[in-house]
Amino acid sequence: MYQLRKGGMAGHVKCIADGKEALEFLTGPRIKSVTKKLVAIFLDLKLPSMDGLELLRRLRQYEEYVHMPVIVMTSSDNPKDMDECQRLKVAHYISKPVTLASFSKAVADALHPSPLATPALIHE
Repeated sequence: MYQLRKGGMAGHVKCIADGKEALEFLTGPRIKSVTKKLVAIFLDLKLPSMDGLELLRRLRQYEEYVHMPVIVMTSSDNPKDMDECQRLKVAHYISKPVTLASFSKAVADALHPSPLATPALIHE
């Protein structure tokens, strides 16, 4: 949240710190109204009750989230996590601590992808 506040974007973000709660919010009865306003998902892999990878696996099963840009911000440097993120078509993988520069680049790339670029993991 610090980087979001620093970038003046905190008012445009809904933070949910629990994996199951996030899944319920994102896939509940208001899914269409939620996805109309949603431009990207920022995801930590280490969440209580359901880890971020499981949350992403479940979200990718919904047509609304198949192509949704996902930016992972995590302390994990586990190659298996990185491979699974790539398989799940994560737009960016940023290691914590997240800098304003890495965060800004990930957001810009996710929201304005080059037509020639393929999604890539960025491990910084």
